[in-house]
Amino acid sequence: MWGKVMKIKEFLIKRYGPLSHKNPVKLSDFNILWGRNEEGKTLTIDALVKFLLGKKYKNKRKKPIFEKIDRVEEFPEGYAVIETNNKEYKLGDRHDLLSLRKDLSDREFRNIFVIRNSDLSLYSESSFYSSMIDKLTGMRTRDIENLKALVKSISGLTPRGDFKNDDSSNKLKDRLQKARKLIEDIKSLKKKVKEKKWNKLEYEKVKLEEEIDEIKKKLDDLQAALKKEKYTKGKALLEELEDVIYKLKSLDNIDDKTLKEWNEIEKEMYALFEKYQEKDAQRARLKEQREKVEAKIKEIREKLKIADSKRFQIEKLIDDIKSYEVLKETYNPRIEKGKIYMPVMIFSFILTIISFFALLLLRNYVILGTTIVFLALAIVFSVLAMGVRDMKAQIERGKRLIMNKAKRLNLEGKEIDEVHAELEKFEIEYNSHREDLNVHEREATRISDELRKLREEELPEISTALQNANNKLEELKKKCQVESKKDLEEKVNKKKELEKRLEKIQGELTGILGSIPQEKNPEEILTEWSAKLREYEEYRDFSLDLTYDEKKEDKLRKELKSKEEALEALRKELELFRDELKEVQRRAMEILLEEVTSCSFEHLDAVSRKLDEFIKTQEKLRENALLSEEILSEIEMEEKEQFTFLFGKDSQVSLLFKEVTEGMYEEVKYDKDENKIYVRNKDGEWLDTDKLSGGTFDQLYFVIRVALGENLLRDEKGFFILDDPFVKSDPERLNKQINMLRKIIDSGWQILYFSCKGEVKELLKKDIKEGKVQYIEVALKQ
Repeated sequence: MWGKVMKIKEFLIKRYGPLSHKNPVKLSDFNILWGRNEEGKTLTIDALVKFLLGKKYKNKRKKPIFEKIDRVEEFPEGYAVIETNNKEYKLGDRHDLLSLRKDLSDREFRNIFVIRNSDLSLYSESSFYSSMIDKLTGMRTRDIENLKALVKSISGLTPRGDFKNDDSSNKLKDRLQKARKLIEDIKSLKKKVKEKKWNKLEYEKVKLEEEIDEIKKKLDDLQAALKKEKYTKGKALLEELEDVIYKLKSLDNIDDKTLKEWNEIEKEMYALFEKYQEKDAQRARLKEQREKVEAKIKEIREKLKIADSKRFQIEKLIDDIKSYEVLKETYNPRIEKGKIYMPVMIFSFILTIISFFALLLLRNYVILGTTIVFLALAIVFSVLAMGVRDMKAQIERGKRLIMNKAKRLNLEGKEIDEVHAELEKFEIEYNSHREDLNVHEREATRISDELRKLREEELPEISTALQNANNKLEELKKKCQVESKKDLEEKVNKKKELEKRLEKIQGELTGILGSIPQEKNPEEILTEWSAKLREYEEYRDFSLDLTYDEKKEDKLRKELKSKEEALEALRKELELFRDELKEVQRRAMEILLEEVTSCSFEHLDAVSRKLDEFIKTQEKLRENALLSEEILSEIEMEEKEQFTFLFGKDSQVSLLFKEVTEGMYEEVKYDKDENKIYVRNKDGEWLDTDKLSGGTFDQLYFVIRVALGENLLRDEKGFFILDDPFVKSDPERLNKQINMLRKIIDSGWQILYFSCKGEVKELLKKDIKEGKVQYIEVALKQ
């Protein structure tokens, strides 16, 4: 159908992410698609792969075999044309390579025809080889492997033939070990049952239960007798309680608080009465004080009246004294100075007389002149002395006048100073009387104010308070229905006696019927006790001839306790046995994964047999599975022996690899047991592919791809899409690998070589110029 050649004729990417090309890209046998980083080289490869695989590919696999192919979500807009024997197929929206070639899988397409991200290794290499063996030889090695795995899975075995211990087998290995252990534990348990005689414990338990029931019956009868007694006594006490509550109800308003209130009112009234009397006495005292003060004021006013009339004359006398003082002050300096006038006058007269007698004797003018001078001096000083005498006389007259007036005014004193002192004394006494009058008048005012306050405020206020206290007392009498404090005290004492009786009755009822909440009123308490008594009413007619005996009850209870403890110990023994049986049951169910009955001693043998059957069954299954695996392994080895035409000495892969490595490596072989590739160098040494250099590794896997491709396409030639496959090669090795590509192209293959390396373009520069290699520059916009 396909002829001998399958090549990509052209492709066009109209839009794919940032890629946007207007013209289709025409391809030849050897094509170098060169572009700088981030210019759309990788996106071009992704778009081309999507054209070849088609839109359905994305939905076929949860995990795509091409990594990072969905960096752009949408399907590329455009197409790719496949040519074979002059027949073209346009791939893109409606057609794809895998639908046209049913014998080609996506994994084979990825591992053979496309090399992305410089990675020449094979995707899922080991399983890929097995798949290729089956496809190229028509064998069913993978089916055989799957069958071997299925046999082991069904038998619960690991690949090595041991029992599995994972979740899929429900921990089969552990369950088998536990089964063997449980069989041994069951044997030990059976021995223990016989030693402890657990099989007879049930009979002893039943016997003890019957004895306990009999004791409980006797205790119930004693309790019934006790409850009848409680009912009888409780009923009598309840009737008495009802009477006490009725009487207490009539004394609801009577209590110590009421009596205290009465006492407080009386105390208040007494205090108010005493206060009133005190205030009234104070008023009488104030009236008496006011009368005394008013009498004193009258007396002072009489004295002031007399003093006022005398004071007018005294004021005139004071004026005279002042005039006298002025006169004295004026004359006294002159009088003091004139004291010399008299002696000088006398001396002058004596000198005059002497001069006169001398003149008479001597008759001299000088003496005459002297006599005249002395006479003149005597006359002058005589006049002056007489003036001084007149001044003294005026002063004396003034003094006599003052002293006479003072005498008329009853002012004692012989001298002006004494009179003056008497005047000052009078003024002091007068002012004292005036001040005394003011003090007594203020005192009178104060007393009047206090009397008014007592009369208008304090006494009425106390009277009102007394009336209010009296009203409160009358209300209290009416409330308590008493006439006196003695009546109230009697009622309070009576209530206390009733309350004591109530408390005593309730205490007795509590001892008989049990306690009740006390935070309730008497009617509720009565209702509660009545309800309590009704609980015993059924025992009212208890007719059994039995009297409650506390000692007998204690004896029965001790006996009951002893037997219950024995029963409890017995039950614990039985419970221990049952727990062990339950544990056996639980472990057996965990091992067998099915319901297991193990609730008695008799079932233990059946459980043990089931466990033994389980172990034998699994051992038999393992034996059969291992035998089946051995047979299938022999068949598989025979099948794999046929897969030598692709690898081995003189195989296509060995010859190609020897050629491209220039004889450095002579043979490539495939290890069917390990599913691995080995190569032999010219020295005869076999090497794992991991030991090869990066460039040689790339050459080997490229050769394998070519060989697998030709065999897969049944000797047809196809194409390779390469994304910088030899990026790890040095310049010399890169040249050899380019030469390898030339040989592959010469054999009929098509190469689409994507690169961003300048050295690749440089190596192919001559071929590009000669037209042997088509150079296409990749860019986001074309």
